[in-house]
Amino acid sequence: MATETEKKRSELKTLLDGLVEKYKNTLKENPEYRKELEGLKRKVLIDAGEEKYHFTLDNGELKDYAEGDLEGADITVSAPPEVFIALFKGELSPMKAMAKKMIHIKASLSDLLRFRKFFG
Repeated sequence: MATETEKKRSELKTLLDGLVEKYKNTLKENPEYRKELEGLKRKVLIDAGEEKYHFTLDNGELKDYAEGDLEGADITVSAPPEVFIALFKGELSPMKAMAKKMIHIKASLSDLLRFRKFFG
């Protein structure tokens, strides 16, 4: 029988997998947004404590999505798994999570604005 931690891990990974696919589709279907990202390469780390996932946004494409830590990330988003789950399910807005200091984002302001659609 799965423990509560294993259930959260499975749910977080499932939700993040879906979000990654949705974002890839947004990039494919929205040439204007893809154009905003042309020439940019950013390494992104999603840090949920024991669970970590990373990917690279490279010239308008999401690449190398995998489980695990990432050294030298340009953008790091940190929160407990339950906060990520609530965000990904739309039960919590990113702005509210940031205002309540439930989520921490280490990135430049320009990167925050460029990648806003990831949580949207």
